Amino acid sequence: MFRIGFSPVRSEDRLSLSLDGDRITINGQRFDLAPLDEGAALPAFHPWVEGEIVRQGGVILLRLRLPHGPDAPEEARFPKPATDASEVPGNTPWDGEVIDQPVDWAGMIPAESRNTAALREARALALQQVTARLEAVALAITGAVPLVEMLSWGPKEAAARAWVSGDAGAEARALIEGEATVTGEEPGTLAVRILANADAYRAAVAALTGLRRKAEVALAAAATPAEVGAVAAGIDDQLRTMAG
Repeated sequence: MFRIGFSPVRSEDRLSLSLDGDRITINGQRFDLAPLDEGAALPAFHPWVEGEIVRQGGVILLRLRLPHGPDAPEEARFPKPATDASEVPGNTPWDGEVIDQPVDWAGMIPAESRNTAALREARALALQQVTARLEAVALAITGAVPLVEMLSWGPKEAAARAWVSGDAGAEARALIEGEATVTGEEPGTLAVRILANADAYRAAVAALTGLRRKAEVALAAAATPAEVGAVAAGIDDQLRTMAG
């Protein structure tokens, strides 16, 4: 049994299609797809076939080009999937010889290989998405800060801690007092604010790092693309909670 989707195309060509069990005849060329295993995929075997052919639930799924003229009805320009040749808009009977054609079964991709590849791709995509969301949350926390300023956070924290503890040397004092002069803050107030920001940022980084590592472990353990999606959704929920 077949389920055929269509890609309508403006063309003077004509399609003659017939279906018989697992055999399909396209413009007088007949192909027997009975050896196609459940869940397996086969590359396109005819110029009018688009993409791969898959058997799911015993049904052979494929897509065909569907030519139509300039004044074609809506059913030909926007065709619905068909399970019988009689449902194909503009299908033309073939009045010539029907010739059996070979199928290159060496190109068939087993279901297990397809599932493995799909799982690998789902994991990679999910990890990319999780990483992008983590970066977005981190950016929301820090704001659009110039790189040179971010590079100063470590020295500024050290200077602020030295100031608060009363051990600030000349270099630390210059760093705190220089910024305080520009902002109009008291150096001690600025030092306390710097430390509060540093502590909050450190906690956020720890949480984001933990989520990333948690996601990597959970994605590696996911056995199906659906489980991968569930892991990604769970991380999303936790990120929304963090973002408030």
